[in-house]
Amino acid sequence: MSAVVVRPLGIADVAEVAQLVKRSFDPELLPYMIYGQAGIDSFLAAGVTLGGATPHVRRLVVTHAQTPASIDAYGDFRLNGSAAFLSYICVSEAMRGRRLATRLIAEFVAANPHADTLALDVFHDNNPAINLYRSLGFQDSSSTCWVRRPVPEGSSVENDGGPAVVANLPMVQPAYDRYGFCEVEVEIAEGTPTERVGLLGPGVVRCHSSAAFENDGLLIGLKRTFPQLEVAFAVVSEELTSEGSKPSEIFCRSNRMTLKLDQFRAHRRGLV
Repeated sequence: MSAVVVRPLGIADVAEVAQLVKRSFDPELLPYMIYGQAGIDSFLAAGVTLGGATPHVRRLVVTHAQTPASIDAYGDFRLNGSAAFLSYICVSEAMRGRRLATRLIAEFVAANPHADTLALDVFHDNNPAINLYRSLGFQDSSSTCWVRRPVPEGSSVENDGGPAVVANLPMVQPAYDRYGFCEVEVEIAEGTPTERVGLLGPGVVRCHSSAAFENDGLLIGLKRTFPQLEVAFAVVSEELTSEGSKPSEIFCRSNRMTLKLDQFRAHRRGLV
């Protein structure tokens, strides 16, 4: 493993990394992920070029000293104070089983000594990954369901059939056009509280709360603003799936796992 190199994502890596992530997930799930969108290459390239504008993001790649242009693994980490989150981690098909995911995590932890926890989501049926994370000290903390339903047509009590008020549309429309995804601040009527939702590709709206997912008026207003929207999507706790009043489909389940980094660091030093 001495020839393995872990380094930040570079411009020359972007296209290969985007393809690696897409190959690592079920094609059915890609429309619900930013890495499944048409403009992900441009988004990653912008992140490299403007890295100082996103200091909370750490994107790392694993290469080999003899083949530095070939990407063997990739990790997308986020920092929020002392809490870290692993958004994506992928290993190329030919390099699996060589502990490259462990190496990525270890390098990130070593480079961010102020971080005290690292969380991630893993699909409930991905047993190899779950076993790996448990071997590193990750513990299960919660479970969630990916749910979807058609965006409703027509008007409703909450919405008179007009478009939603997107407060930040002038700022986010260029990003949506270029990357294929963005976050919007929405009012279903002028003067009402805003709700933050995500647009993923031409047809999916990502709701960040169960209330937004259940809100026909919000979704109808969004569809009148963005007529191509077809599916509302949310990630909710197992408990909330039985409480929802709108018919929806559970199409994926995931587990949240968390690692206490003081224990991980001690283990890496051979102290426990």
